[in-house]
Amino acid sequence: MYKLIGLGFALLSALSTAISIVLAKQSFGKTDPTVAAAILSSIGTLVLIGVVITSKKSLFDLQTLHSINITAVFIAGIVGGLWWIFYFLAMKYVPLTHVSAIDQLSIVFTLFLCRYLFYEPITMATITGAFLIICGVYLISFF
Repeated sequence: MYKLIGLGFALLSALSTAISIVLAKQSFGKTDPTVAAAILSSIGTLVLIGVVITSKKSLFDLQTLHSINITAVFIAGIVGGLWWIFYFLAMKYVPLTHVSAIDQLSIVFTLFLCRYLFYEPITMATITGAFLIICGVYLISFF
């Protein structure tokens, strides 16, 4: 049951990402990509703060985070910000469908990072799936 709920949230995440990026591209105009990314991420931050406040959780409840977790969250925040900048810069130069397809290589990168950081298994099905993703990215982006 929990796996089904998780998959549902993942699907909603993918749909939200697609809608957000398409709307961002449409509203892009002559705005600098870095400025557009900053505006979008600021709005996203405000939404998340609103969710935390309405769920009656403290924004400063850091007691549950260990020092390594705080470091990981900090680094993830920096890398997430870089993702937004790179994505928006890419949209400036190539079609959004190509950028979105290439961005999905993050799935392949995640598979291998999880293997070496969390010792998650990589099966033949995983390798086949990663290969098919790479093939799909190639077909969408270069043909």
